Amino acid sequence: MLSKDQVVIMPTTESAYGSNADVCTEETPINPLSTYAKHKAHVEQALMERENSISLRLATVYGMSPRMRLDLLVNDFTWKAYKEGSILVFEHNFMRTVLHVRDAARAFLHALNGIVPGIYNVGNDTVTKLGLCDLLATKVKPFFYTLLPTGRDADQRNYSVSSAKIKATGYEYSVKLTDGIDELLKGYRVMSNTRYGNI
Repeated sequence: MLSKDQVVIMPTTESAYGSNADVCTEETPINPLSTYAKHKAHVEQALMERENSISLRLATVYGMSPRMRLDLLVNDFTWKAYKEGSILVFEHNFMRTVLHVRDAARAFLHALNGIVPGIYNVGNDTVTKLGLCDLLATKVKPFFYTLLPTGRDADQRNYSVSSAKIKATGYEYSVKLTDGIDELLKGYRVMSNTRYGNI
């Protein structure tokens, strides 16, 4: 049983914003579309009913890891660019805010050092699918991508998120998307195990 003095820091997801035309802040009403996002939102709501609780709404995380997730947006597109040299892109203007895995870890350390309990968005760069492909094309040669007029994301996530609140506490990001992609490309050159996904 938790005491009132114990601080709980929970990772949750910016997927709860669903599809939103505005730049989402912590005050933006959530609109979870997938079962995953709905469950995360439910747990966060229960957590916020107690004192000393911090919810870190993480953007789409990317970066190298021992148990590599190749189904995540940046990891996925970068892998396809590197391994296949091409990609078919639908809903190319859909936006996603992303976060390097090291900056995700640093957000937890920052929270442990003491910030006011509450909800905090944690995301660094916002990019469209097309923007991500354009960036990859500057780093991978040859790389071709075709924009498809049909096809849709299963959960229709499309949002841009502000992290001004956590930045105001002194938190700073350390890895820009372009540098994170460079790291992925270096890692993919030595990676042989690709059996993992979202399992």
